[in-house]
Amino acid sequence: MKLNENGIWINENNEPVKWWNPNEGNIIGPYIAFLGTKWPKFQKLEFSDGLVISVEFLGYGDSDNDLEIDDPNYEECYEFYYKILKIIKKGANHKFKKGKEIYLNYKDFPIKWEELDSQPK
Repeated sequence: MKLNENGIWINENNEPVKWWNPNEGNIIGPYIAFLGTKWPKFQKLEFSDGLVISVEFLGYGDSDNDLEIDDPNYEECYEFYYKILKIIKKGANHKFKKGKEIYLNYKDFPIKWEELDSQPK
């Protein structure tokens, strides 16, 4: 997946990506491009509040905000699943704990990520 010259996210067949939510493309699109076909198991994630964690990537799926489908505020989005392996730096807002599984969507997504060669100690 990549961003084309018109600012539209496209898949490997040059077809526009259909997002669950119109707000998520520019937030999670770069992350999905990073995942590519490799899907790195161990990653370091950095958030806007300063939190830095190492995680094991568990997968992804679609989710919603638990409202009824006919509610005007109902929305669906992609969600990514991780297990926290290490808190590298605490953040101002996140209260994550080592060993816990977390689920992130475009509303609380990291601002930086990188692949780790192995599981952090």
